[in-house]
Amino acid sequence: MKGKALLSLIIILVIIIAAGVAWFYVVPNFRKPKIIKFGCAVSLSGKYKKEGEMLKAGIDLWKDLVNEKGGIKVKGKNYKIDIIYYDDLSNPQQCASLVERLIIQDKVNFILGPFSSGLTFTSSSVCEKYKIPMVTTCAASDTIYERNYKYIFGVMTPASYYFKDIIDIALKQKPKPKRVAIIAEDAIFSLKVAEGGRKAAKNAGMDIIFFERYPKGSRDLISILTKLKEKNPDIILGAGHYVDSLLMVRQAKELNISPKIFALSVGPSIPTFVKNLGDNSEYIVGPVQWSPVMPYRDTVFGSATNYAKIFRTKYKFETSYQSAAGSAAGLAFQYAIQNANSLDREKVRDALAKLDIMTFYGRIKFDHRGADIFKPMAVIQIQKGKQVVVYPEAEAGARFIYPFVPWDQR
Repeated sequence: MKGKALLSLIIILVIIIAAGVAWFYVVPNFRKPKIIKFGCAVSLSGKYKKEGEMLKAGIDLWKDLVNEKGGIKVKGKNYKIDIIYYDDLSNPQQCASLVERLIIQDKVNFILGPFSSGLTFTSSSVCEKYKIPMVTTCAASDTIYERNYKYIFGVMTPASYYFKDIIDIALKQKPKPKRVAIIAEDAIFSLKVAEGGRKAAKNAGMDIIFFERYPKGSRDLISILTKLKEKNPDIILGAGHYVDSLLMVRQAKELNISPKIFALSVGPSIPTFVKNLGDNSEYIVGPVQWSPVMPYRDTVFGSATNYAKIFRTKYKFETSYQSAAGSAAGLAFQYAIQNANSLDREKVRDALAKLDIMTFYGRIKFDHRGADIFKPMAVIQIQKGKQVVVYPEAEAGARFIYPFVPWDQR
């Protein structure tokens, strides 16, 4: 009897230990949160490093806030967001290669686009090949959406609209500026911006007295700016990226080029533009995809102003439209997944195509190409070291200062 009792005790202990082991290894697996895995190749080095860092901050802000609120609900279950990042080195071929790696090796569910139209152009072809939805974050070239792709969607107003509002505000000035000079980086985004500016100016009855492009990656614009100066333009429209804008302003001052309106496609909207140029940034204008003063809101971030506050609290520096676009791309996926009530790529793609929502960033709705032509832009001007919205007038935080104060009169 004693032997049987001992055997029974041993069996009970074995069962208890086995149950404990099962609980330790199996039960937590059931409790692990379900994950939606996103992939993003982003510029954390190279020419677009600053913009890429701002973009990543915006995506992470969306991810963290949504995860804190429980994640994205699909079929009654909450899914947390996970994002795999790779540094694309600001190189289009590297970006495309990394996006393919994210799809094939990392097996992500969806792709968030990189910074710049050039990198998005190459990487979006990879997404189209594998039929995986990509929401582009900071890519505005119309060329991206002119290929009849079905899996690419963008939250930015297309590049051809960038200078339209600047021409509109110019028409309201007295005396009205007439002579327009345009210089553009030889890149797909910048050329679309420049062509859009030329069209808007021509439709407004202005004279295009100068239109030239400069090589991508140029470190000296003295030659092209010297030729531009000889034309004595009233308006300069500079279509390029952030580093181009810094170079253009410094060398325009060096040559004492002082038009009545000095506008840059990218630069004035980035917080470090003023930090890098100091007083030389004063009175320069630029289009902006988004600003904290815009009258937009949603249920995730609240108002545009509140978004900026949340961003500042988290990162200890000011947000930019690149960050806001990153968060907005996340929201587009979030709502599409919820509307589809599925993680199936085709169903989410279809939900993106039908999406029509108002967010802190503005309206997100895609046309038949996947471009968001429904979100208006604004014009900012640097005044006393700060970015202020000067157009449209209903959203303006300050009066547009016209004309541009010449360099030699400051």
